[in-house]
Amino acid sequence: MSKIEYKTLEHEIDENQEAVVENEKGAFKLKGRLLGYWHEGFYEPGWELWDYNRAAVDNYGWENYPRWGIKGSKKSNQLMRDLYEIYGDWELVHKYMVMTPLEFTELLKEALDNKSRIPMIGWDDIAAWFDSQLYFENRGLYTNTKRCWTLMRTKLNVFESTLPNKEELPGFILKDITAEVKNSPRCTYTYDRWTWQKHLFDPGKVNKRPVNVSRNEKFNYTDIPLKEFKRYHQRRMELADVATNDLVSYLEEAFDDTPDPTPEELEEQKNELSEWGRALANRRWSKAKNKKK
Repeated sequence: MSKIEYKTLEHEIDENQEAVVENEKGAFKLKGRLLGYWHEGFYEPGWELWDYNRAAVDNYGWENYPRWGIKGSKKSNQLMRDLYEIYGDWELVHKYMVMTPLEFTELLKEALDNKSRIPMIGWDDIAAWFDSQLYFENRGLYTNTKRCWTLMRTKLNVFESTLPNKEELPGFILKDITAEVKNSPRCTYTYDRWTWQKHLFDPGKVNKRPVNVSRNEKFNYTDIPLKEFKRYHQRRMELADVATNDLVSYLEEAFDDTPDPTPEELEEQKNELSEWGRALANRRWSKAKNKKK
């Protein structure tokens, strides 16, 4: 992989230190911090997003990154492309592109049953189900998922999620990211790696620094065959319909101006229901007696 040996940690490397590093992409001259990041395995010169994903799959590694950006910045489109780079089969792209917790768990159950490891899963619009409020809404679910997430690499190599704002990710997923991709409405993306360094004065903290790999890189969203995109879009619309119906129900319930019934009205409704029930029972009883005759 390289012509030099591991020497020291990033924070101890002199900013003027230089070295030539070689990999399958060629020879690169690295200096200072960048050389330190390479030493520690966070950065490979010349590599792009798909190179890191393939390396994680081939070497049983781990990649966890959000693809975020404002709505309409083609995040889902690029997620499909990333999955295709790993699987090379559109059927598998649709299988491993999940939109709900149940779809995610079904893939994990299949891996457990087959005693296998999943190369990559992409969760589209993860914040529709798992967001930063999960801890407050369902603390038990948050705690149990966080514990299991620690061991996720044993069943999965690459996890990519899409959402408008990466801050909406659950905390345990956000703290675990190895990289991030920011999409723009102009069909460009910026890809950064995240390095993890020890804090020099506090053992309870971890210093994290971004390393830019690609900045405002152009992508062509028409790379996705129209047939496959329409198939994805149908799933997306079904999920959106469910979410919209839920929103309508929540708003109607929250802003319904109909006053609650008074105790007297409740008692009157109860009496009316009782009378209706007795009348119905009497009619059924009369019919039964007539049949016996």
